[in-house]
Amino acid sequence: MRRIWKKNLAAAMAVAMFMAVLGGCSGGKEAEKASDPAVSAAQEGDAKTLTDERIPIEIWTWDIATCTEIHQIFEEKFPQYKIVLTPVESSQLTQKLQTTLASGGQVPDICLLEYTHRGKLFQLDIWEDLSAEPYHFPDSEMLEWLVPNETDDFGNYVGPEYVAVGALAYKRNLTKEYFGTDDPEELQKMFPDWDSFIAAGEVVQEKSGGKVFMLPSVGAAGAILKGQSPETYFEGNQIRFNASIKPIFERLIEMKQKKTVDMLDYGSPEEAASCGKDEHIFFECPAWALSQIIYKNDPEGAGRWGLMLPPGGGYAGTSASMGVPKGAKNKEGAAEYIKFFQSTMEGGALIRDYKSSLIPLKAAYEDPEFYSQEDPFFGNQDVWRVFAETAKNIRGVRPLNNYDQDFEDSYALAVKTINASNGDITAQEITQTVVDELVNKHPELVLEE
Repeated sequence: MRRIWKKNLAAAMAVAMFMAVLGGCSGGKEAEKASDPAVSAAQEGDAKTLTDERIPIEIWTWDIATCTEIHQIFEEKFPQYKIVLTPVESSQLTQKLQTTLASGGQVPDICLLEYTHRGKLFQLDIWEDLSAEPYHFPDSEMLEWLVPNETDDFGNYVGPEYVAVGALAYKRNLTKEYFGTDDPEELQKMFPDWDSFIAAGEVVQEKSGGKVFMLPSVGAAGAILKGQSPETYFEGNQIRFNASIKPIFERLIEMKQKKTVDMLDYGSPEEAASCGKDEHIFFECPAWALSQIIYKNDPEGAGRWGLMLPPGGGYAGTSASMGVPKGAKNKEGAAEYIKFFQSTMEGGALIRDYKSSLIPLKAAYEDPEFYSQEDPFFGNQDVWRVFAETAKNIRGVRPLNNYDQDFEDSYALAVKTINASNGDITAQEITQTVVDELVNKHPELVLEE
């Protein structure tokens, strides 16, 4: 069986026990790289000595830690280039880019573009169309549901994004205890919708004396619900909340009232650490959370995890894309970088193995072996097949908007309010609070009739 993503997991865990669980791989990283066809192919490129005469590809990014090894391999395959990373916080990138443009400064060759900032950035006619000459990025070969949110307001295909899809991880010992099975297909049949999930949570609360919850936080439930709905929040200057966010607030309030969810803050260290305890049965699980959250916070948990689709099916999360500014110095090198990692199986294998991420290339999902591995940590379940099938089956996502970041800020406060009030608030009240905050920042907005 082909082993994938060992390098990423080893870096994330850094404990010998987990390495033993993964199969007692001998020889360390170097032996492992030699056995990986994608990595070996990359290392067979031109082996010329790298010098300062190489052409720099400057990237503004907040994702530094997971890139070192793949960039070394890229430079070996493309020895005419060297990668220069400039760290920029995701929340600061938009302002830094606008300030640089206004002052006539030098923009980077590649920007990593956070999902919530992309709608605002795509209103600026500053991006190269990577699908046009001389770049010819194969946008027609990408997953169709991603392309609209990779295209700016001027029709330019700005660049591909990592595929952010999610499932529901669970503790096998707890599902056996409370539901009589740890089989993912049986559990999915038990919870075809959120009503059945919430009802089961009430039983769990009663049996555990209030100590065990279905999910650790309101925010975790909200992330899944938001990802399952393609309904737009805005249309022009209209706030369209009745069909989009208000129903989600209604469900989150119900979950809080019925103690489906615990009181932890979403995304907090405490929520991550709860993976190593038995107080929560299910965990929101985008693909990246395997190496960055679950393995890391439950180092002795090998074999006791499972993965299933949540009630209502798999969901689309938020992710970052890449773009090449028109004022970049090395636009063709930047395009080469993006094409290699996002539109080739060779580059996609490196993203898979080192970053635990999926690429948007359709061919990767048509190959049944590319995203497939039995994972001992998940009882030898083929977890990556779950993510790949989810990515293939999504048909649409919420469109980008100029107001996305302000909405997300207000939404996060609304989730905290639902949590702090123990659900003693109405969906109408919390929705109106979000509306008021948005209108205060953007007076041109009006609530739909």
